Amino acid sequence: MQNPFTPHSYSTDVSKALRASESRYRRLFETAQDGILLLNAETAQIEDVNPYLIDMLGYTHVEFLGKKLWEVGSFADRDESKEMFAELQTKGYVRYEDLPLKTKAGARIAVEFVSNTYDSEGIKVIQCNIRNITERKAAEAKLKRYTQLYVALSQCNKAIVHCISEEELFLQICRAAVQFGGMKLAWVGLVDTETLKVRPVAIFGDNTEYLKDINVSVDADSPFGRGPTGTAIRENLLYWCQDYLNDPVTIPWRERAVPAGLAAAAVLPLQREGIVIGAFTLYSGETNAFDEAARDLLVEMAMDISFALDNFARESQRQRAKQEIEFKNTILQTQQETSLDAMLVVDENGKIISFNQQFIELWRLSPQLVSARLDAPVLQSVADQVEDPGAFVARVQYLNKPHKDKNREELQLKDGRIIDRYSAPMTGADSKYYGRVWYFRDITERRQAEQALRIAATAFEVQESIIITDAHKVILRVNHSFTRLTGYSAEEAIGQTPALIKSDVQDAGFYRQLWEALNRDHSWQGEIWNRRKNGDVHPVWLAITAVTNAEGDVTHYVGACADLSQYKKDEAAIHSLAFYDPLTSLPNRRLLLDRLQHIFAASSRHHNHGALLYIDLDNFKTLNDTKGHDIGDLLLVEVAGRLHACVREADTVARLGGDEFVVLLENLSEDPVQAAAQTDAVCDQILTAFRQPYSLRGYEYHGSASIGVSLFRNQEATVNEMLKRADAAMYQAKSAGRNTLRFYDPTLQAVLEARTELEGDLRCALEGNQFRLYYQAQVDHTGLVLGAEALIRWQHPQRGLVTPMEFIPLAEEMGLILHIGQWVLETACAQLKRWETDPLTRDLRLAVNVSARQFHQPDFVEQVRQTLRSHAFTPSLLKLELTESLVLDNIDDAIVKMQALREIGVRFSMDDFGTGYSSLSYLTQLPLDQLKIDQSFVRNIGVKHSDAVIVQTIIGMAHNLGIEVIAEGVETENQRAFLEQHGCALCQGYLFGRPVPIESFEARLKSMQRIVG
Repeated sequence: MQNPFTPHSYSTDVSKALRASESRYRRLFETAQDGILLLNAETAQIEDVNPYLIDMLGYTHVEFLGKKLWEVGSFADRDESKEMFAELQTKGYVRYEDLPLKTKAGARIAVEFVSNTYDSEGIKVIQCNIRNITERKAAEAKLKRYTQLYVALSQCNKAIVHCISEEELFLQICRAAVQFGGMKLAWVGLVDTETLKVRPVAIFGDNTEYLKDINVSVDADSPFGRGPTGTAIRENLLYWCQDYLNDPVTIPWRERAVPAGLAAAAVLPLQREGIVIGAFTLYSGETNAFDEAARDLLVEMAMDISFALDNFARESQRQRAKQEIEFKNTILQTQQETSLDAMLVVDENGKIISFNQQFIELWRLSPQLVSARLDAPVLQSVADQVEDPGAFVARVQYLNKPHKDKNREELQLKDGRIIDRYSAPMTGADSKYYGRVWYFRDITERRQAEQALRIAATAFEVQESIIITDAHKVILRVNHSFTRLTGYSAEEAIGQTPALIKSDVQDAGFYRQLWEALNRDHSWQGEIWNRRKNGDVHPVWLAITAVTNAEGDVTHYVGACADLSQYKKDEAAIHSLAFYDPLTSLPNRRLLLDRLQHIFAASSRHHNHGALLYIDLDNFKTLNDTKGHDIGDLLLVEVAGRLHACVREADTVARLGGDEFVVLLENLSEDPVQAAAQTDAVCDQILTAFRQPYSLRGYEYHGSASIGVSLFRNQEATVNEMLKRADAAMYQAKSAGRNTLRFYDPTLQAVLEARTELEGDLRCALEGNQFRLYYQAQVDHTGLVLGAEALIRWQHPQRGLVTPMEFIPLAEEMGLILHIGQWVLETACAQLKRWETDPLTRDLRLAVNVSARQFHQPDFVEQVRQTLRSHAFTPSLLKLELTESLVLDNIDDAIVKMQALREIGVRFSMDDFGTGYSSLSYLTQLPLDQLKIDQSFVRNIGVKHSDAVIVQTIIGMAHNLGIEVIAEGVETENQRAFLEQHGCALCQGYLFGRPVPIESFEARLKSMQRIVG
């Protein structure tokens, strides 16, 4: 730019002088420590700026030159800058002590602005000198704050001296902080120990609305507990928040802080006797208001305030102690004058200070003792009246020493009175011992009353529910049994009437009669139904008594009731046990007979037929034995349900026991043929229902039943006779192949009666030693006896010899087969032991048949082991014969048991082989020693070609598997020869001898030996 100071026409010397002057000015201009800005007074354009101003404001030289004053960022406010320029043009000299400017970087600074005007080569120039006074102002502000805080501290100390309460002090220090300390707002908050919130108790400042309903907490888990005040109190540390509006911890209160003009905060924890009770919080309108010096003053202020609070606390304690002593003295004096208790006061040395009139009267002190007030005589007079004076005196002497123990005991006096004696020390606020007060009270009547009350309370709290009402039937009291019985607590019942537990079982007439009797006789008792709180209705036996006064007026009613619920349940249970089957809930035999009697009587009057169905489940015993009684019970319950579904509602379904059911059909046709048809239809429905599969705990079972039917009309036979007839018909259905029905046939009765007689005899057979073992020889192809099969026979004392075909099935049904099977095993093993001593018989093997039930016993293996141990013979001579069906029922169990016995030497033979599955798969798994070809195939050798082929196949199969084979039922030489020809060398049958007693069997062996010899 053109220099405004360059001269246009001067002499050379003058030019040199001017240039020298200009050079000096330029050096001053560029090195000045104030900013200099040159303005064209006419155009307001900036002609030049010095480096200091460039550094101060941050704009480059180029950004200044040629611009109008208000076009440069620091002076960009057009209105104010134009007004300032106008003032510069007008006055020429302008001075601004504190002009705010903003640098290019955005920082705000304060400057001192001075201008003057001069001409330069015809151009009017305004020189503006700009001095940065920001640091000076900050120092002045700091000094001012420090001075203000110091004055505030002084005022705080003055308040500490003059204030007489915490409340007054808190308000004065808040006022001092604002009025003298330059703070915007100050408040004192105390901690609520229950809610952990800080409650303002003193506030002073221009913007107290900031603290209205403010939420400040000392709970660190609360969002309002992490601010300056909460943190300072919780951590017992002074807290300085220098930028309140930008500190993250002040977010919960920032919205209300903006209009209040709060820029910084200081929090001083307040302590009382070393415990933080709250905080003194101060707010400044400027950020960074609390420098180190300010903080030091505030720390001192916090210490002074806490010291004052300690003084207040000590003074409060002193006042309380003083008041306590005065109060105790007043109380003591008043007590002595007005107390109903006898009182004695002694000093710290045990000397009597005073006693009241009640003490004189209680201990019956003589006037001489009262006037003398001597310690020893008074104590002795009292002790003489106590049953144990020595113990009493010792206790008094102990307590009258400077003890702080409180003590109570009951004294038994010689005249029978009971005295409650209580002693307490007299101490001051400093815990100094001043003496002791003794209280004596005659509690004789109270103890007697308590005893009477205990007796009454014990009587009241009986098992029976008791309710007491007034004359208007309002409940006054109930006992615990009432609550247990009704569910209503005493609080819920008292004030109500007995209608609270009234049910709708009895009608109004019942209650009218009850109250008529109660008003007449003053008592009533009987069965009544009440309602519990939960709505349940229950029976009780209620006895009500009216209580009258001396004039005969009713004052109260007392009701006592016993719960009959259990009695009723027991009664119902007894009835159920007596008349119903507990498993199926069907009528039992007793109830069935009772109903039969009624139906027979009705049938004779109406001439209708009735039908008695006797139902027995087929093969139920097998299910029970194989699957267990729990599965059997499930089947019985299912059967009961299906029977109910097959009959009419008026008909009767009953369970006699076991797997036997009876259905009683009523009101059948008068025509016997039609009645039989009706019965047949019901039976067919029952049989169809029974054939449907049963799901028994995941096991699918298919079953059937046999039904015997007996029609009746006009009491043509007794109830027992009808049952026998239906039972006989049922057995006929069993004999017909089961899963069918039969109507009663009189010719069967004789057979059934004989069977019943045989059952009775069979039960006595074991005890009567009526069973015998017969022995049938087993021989090789030469006829040499290698062993025998032991076959059981029953030597009946009247019937003679009974074959197994007659009694074994019956024994299975009766459950006697286990005992019989064990007897056979024991007897056979005993025989093997006897044979062991004879060279003729010691190598003979003996085969014993084992029943399914016997083999399936869990301890079957142990039974056999025990039997072998008890007889001590070679186990390999014993051969157990098992049927195919027995083994295949549970082949895994069979293999385990057979293998266990095989390990000790017992041999196994598969009996009746060929009649069942005859599968190679199980033959390869079973530890068999022998296959026995069933006699049904042997009998048809030479008669039925297919049976002969089966025999050959069995023999070939046995040889291939390495199993010995024997044929039973060999009766002809042709049969024997065929068997020998095809590889079966072992035989058993009538050709070689019938089953005979042991004596005959051994005699034959000896005769054969003689022949051979």
